[in-house]
Amino acid sequence: NSIARIAKSSDLLKRYALTKGDFTIYKNKNDKYTRFKSNLTYPYKILVLNNKPIDKYKIRGKIYNEKVYVNINNRINITIKDAIEIQTQDASVNLTEILRATKEISSPENANPLNLFLSAKNSSLYVNEKRKILYDTLEVQYYNKVLTAQLAYKNAKAGLRLENKKFHLYGKNFNDTFMNKLFSLANFKGGALDFSLSGDTDDFNGVAYIKKTTIINYKTLNNILAFINTIPSLVTFQLPSYSTKGLYVEKAYVNFKSKNDTFELSDIFLDSKEIDILGKGKADLKNSNLYITLNLKTDLGSDLSQVPVVGYILLDGDSITTTLGITGKASDPQVKSLIAQEIVVAPLNIIKRTLSLPYKLLQDALDLNASQ
Repeated sequence: NSIARIAKSSDLLKRYALTKGDFTIYKNKNDKYTRFKSNLTYPYKILVLNNKPIDKYKIRGKIYNEKVYVNINNRINITIKDAIEIQTQDASVNLTEILRATKEISSPENANPLNLFLSAKNSSLYVNEKRKILYDTLEVQYYNKVLTAQLAYKNAKAGLRLENKKFHLYGKNFNDTFMNKLFSLANFKGGALDFSLSGDTDDFNGVAYIKKTTIINYKTLNNILAFINTIPSLVTFQLPSYSTKGLYVEKAYVNFKSKNDTFELSDIFLDSKEIDILGKGKADLKNSNLYITLNLKTDLGSDLSQVPVVGYILLDGDSITTTLGITGKASDPQVKSLIAQEIVVAPLNIIKRTLSLPYKLLQDALDLNASQ
């Protein structure tokens, strides 16, 4: 049965576009084990070493007492019998390639895949060269065609449940180190990130919430402030200390819907002592383009004479608002003034309620690792 499993695995690899490789099963004289080995080039660069995805795999293994033991590149150990058990440490896995393989590889009809259990320590899920999802521990269970996972990093944890392309994902209390590795267009000092996503893998809603952090060198904010500095009538919105100290943010959140690589941003809100930012728009991930309208709002101060009466300024009680359009590449967007308009976003209590919706649905998945 074990040899049949190995042979079947070899056939599957070939079926799934194995480009180069060999597969050998052998047994030395007086050896208790049946051994096998393979050196192959695979089109999906699932393993990442030294921050580079690789497609060359050195596989060594043995069969003993109906169990199959596999080692891949001296980084991943797999045991196969009634289920697949995977253990790895200090080995980054390419999340982008796993998702690509999942979409492109179709299982044979009437296939009954083995249950799978993965335990990983001290590494990351690789998104691209500049973006990674850090973890201290990662536990994954694929049981009866339902995938659950638990990720822990420092004092933070996240949980995932996926069944028939429907998923719930929840994470809480991820620190600035985690955020700096995950987000490539800004740096954070201090603070915490919570997030929640739910829906179909190709059509889902989500919320991200960051509190008590300092944003440093965020390209979009850089360009907004550089634009403001060129317009004398917008002097009220200038932040002279941003270039040296960054912008301390009490809270910031975005509510979004994702479909076909496009994020519809229904609620954008940033709350700081100096300035509030509210907005709506769209982010095209495929082309890395932004189409966003923002309100910048700040206190009037005591000298109303400095506030011009122009079409792109709104006066509202003790505050002053201007409207900006943000378009172009996310790495260097263009900024322009628009006719002033009031943008209304969902209040924080609604956002927090939305954020917590998947938590109860994921409670069993989040607690599973703690009970083992």
